[in-house]
Amino acid sequence: MQKGIEKVLVKMRASNCYIYAKTAEIVRSTDNLVKRIDGYGGTNGYKPFNPVVWDFERAIDEDGAPISEYDGDADACITKLLDASPKGTTVIAKNFNWFLNSGGGGFNAKFATILINRYDRYCTRDERKVFIIVSDEQFSKAIPKPLQKLFCEVELGVPEYEEIEEIYGYVAESAKASDKYQEVDEVTRQNIFRSAKGMTKQAIQNALTESLILDQGKMSPITVAKIRAANAPKGVRIMDPTNSIKFKDLIGMQMLKDQFMHTYSNEMALGMLILGPAGTGKTSFAYAAGNESGLPVFIIEAAQLVGEGLYGQAENEWREALDFVKANAPCIVVIDEIEKGVGGGGGAGSSQVNVTNERSTSQLLKFLSDERPPGVYVIATCNNIEQLPAAWVRAERWDTAPWLLNLPSDELRGEILEHYKAVYGVEGVPSDMDGWAPAEIKSVCRNAKMRDCNIEDVEHLIIATAKTMAKEISYLREWAVGKTIDVEGVVKKKVRKMKGKVRNLKPKDLAIEY
Repeated sequence: MQKGIEKVLVKMRASNCYIYAKTAEIVRSTDNLVKRIDGYGGTNGYKPFNPVVWDFERAIDEDGAPISEYDGDADACITKLLDASPKGTTVIAKNFNWFLNSGGGGFNAKFATILINRYDRYCTRDERKVFIIVSDEQFSKAIPKPLQKLFCEVELGVPEYEEIEEIYGYVAESAKASDKYQEVDEVTRQNIFRSAKGMTKQAIQNALTESLILDQGKMSPITVAKIRAANAPKGVRIMDPTNSIKFKDLIGMQMLKDQFMHTYSNEMALGMLILGPAGTGKTSFAYAAGNESGLPVFIIEAAQLVGEGLYGQAENEWREALDFVKANAPCIVVIDEIEKGVGGGGGAGSSQVNVTNERSTSQLLKFLSDERPPGVYVIATCNNIEQLPAAWVRAERWDTAPWLLNLPSDELRGEILEHYKAVYGVEGVPSDMDGWAPAEIKSVCRNAKMRDCNIEDVEHLIIATAKTMAKEISYLREWAVGKTIDVEGVVKKKVRKMKGKVRNLKPKDLAIEY
């Protein structure tokens, strides 16, 4: 939140007189704005801004007398409180956007006219005044179109790590009064802070307190993460904090691993689009990337955000999902099976559902190109490239061309089999693994473990996706030639040059191929 408040101050100093501050914590944000603006001084102790708060509810003092005669009167907020006040007055109006709009998507012509007529005057050095609206609505819905070009939009955000640490300290200090309280080590503390990222101050405090109750006097990052996950917007899942998959658990994928480890921490990084048949490990790679980097992983299930409900519902749900992601930066965002949520760019686009989808998912395109905060690394997976419009694969949406995570070669399948045999402690070799994906190899080993038998005894239970979806996989492979980075194909090329083995290649050897 502090970064957002500093942005508000910069806008004020740059002579912007109308500002819209979006926040999930209206009261707390207003208090912090007042404190920061009141404490700002120019040269020689001169205070250029004097904050005044306006609220729809009339505030009263200890004796029951109104603190401000203008509270509750929207008309007086502008025509009297702002107009008649001295130079430097900064009116912070909570939820004043409620009075700028009228029903049916229209706007209040009277208030819009008043603000338009006063804009140039308030920006001058002689009558410098600032009008800040603090609310939790989207800018496009809160500020009517005739006024949008006059207002600056600032996102105040939720508590950063320093603030989360303060909240944690407050809760821990209070909990020490109980004999059940248990201190946690520094690693657990840091994991708790990561788990609490993206929540409001009150939500963090409630989650920590609830964790103390549920975990018998000890705060747990897993419990906090589960509480946060329960409050995630529709279509967004938070990776299970107990998921411990790492890159070492994924055999092959060396090019993908190398690309991620060399770029994810760079502010310029965008992310990657991974194509491939089901079961090749696309989503597992994304989860492992989260564990390798220590960043939280959020899964946006695009298919759940398809517009089949009320008009505008899909747009709102996409907006809420992306706002949630922005609030949690830095993080990894996984858009699983992206084609199911953004497809339909072909001839079927005339239907109302597809028109709604195009309008709503255009927000995601804009996010990928212009509105992605530094530190948000996006990994999108795709099974059926035919359903994905061309706009989604062009340069600068992602760091590289799309990656093709193909079905493994015979040699790589053998390595994957040996890995899962060791994981599950089973023996045997399937008679025919032709076309098997890593997920199918894992499945046969898991079944052998559950039934306490050799792999040969359960291989008949596994049918390769390459057979059940032969047409789709064949099309994907044909399309991918010359349009994607074939992970295994590129590595093989490098192997021939170096006369080495894939598993012995080091990141510095692979980076040259991008």
